[in-house]
Amino acid sequence: MTTGGTPPAVIARLNAEMQKFQNTDEFRALLVKFGMEPWAPNTAADFATIVKNDVGRWAGVVKAAGLKVD
Repeated sequence: MTTGGTPPAVIARLNAEMQKFQNTDEFRALLVKFGMEPWAPNTAADFATIVKNDVGRWAGVVKAAGLKVD
């Protein structure tokens, strides 16, 4: 997993802190309110895989639509 030079311990700590609030009933209710589904907890590596897959999936759509990221 590429971390842009961020030490693995920092990544792990950030992930642990994010999991704490993401697992609260309040946060999960907010996601539902916005029409989103709460995800099961995942590791930083799991999240990196999700992002990699999404970039691959949506890159063709962006290119076909002639969109550019500023």
